[in-house]
Amino acid sequence: KFDGATAVGSKVVFAPHRADAVGVYDVAYSVFALVDTSSHLSGDAKFSGAAARGGVAFFAPYNADGVGMYEVGTNRFSLVDISAWSSKQMKFRGAAAFGNKIVFAPHCESSVGVLDIETKTFSSLSFAGEVSQQQHAFGGVVATTDHAVFIPASAKAVVAFFFEDHKMATVNLSGLQIRFAGGAAAVVGHRRGGGG
Repeated sequence: KFDGATAVGSKVVFAPHRADAVGVYDVAYSVFALVDTSSHLSGDAKFSGAAARGGVAFFAPYNADGVGMYEVGTNRFSLVDISAWSSKQMKFRGAAAFGNKIVFAPHCESSVGVLDIETKTFSSLSFAGEVSQQQHAFGGVVATTDHAVFIPASAKAVVAFFFEDHKMATVNLSGLQIRFAGGAAAVVGHRRGGGG
């Protein structure tokens, strides 16, 4: 039914994957509700991953041709159309918020997706040359104070993208026979290029 969730105030918002509705769980009242999305889109595997900023939950487009947005205060669902950019299937898997941007982990795309939440414009940052495996490459993303870390699914590397200077760093995992999906982080301090 759902694939990914994010907290917005006292509510947990679930990204619709197979369901034709956003799931909303109100923690304060222990109530679960559905917000219909069928007038905007339907089909299978719509979104995969969620992130929140400013009272809005954003859903990573998997097969959907738009970024899903659910405004908690108004109970309203809408889409930011990205069909001019890509109509590929299995585009992104995972979302993370950083400043006024939402970053989407490339699953079968060769670029990182970026949504500016103020202007509602979508852009991309190429992974070309950073990761050789691009089919089902990443299974999630986590944002820290200054960078995003992309969690490898089939990719043979962990990739960190530094927001300030738009540089990438990779950690080669080609010798490991493991796969990851999703992610969680609580990074207190770190040093670039070393331990922390």
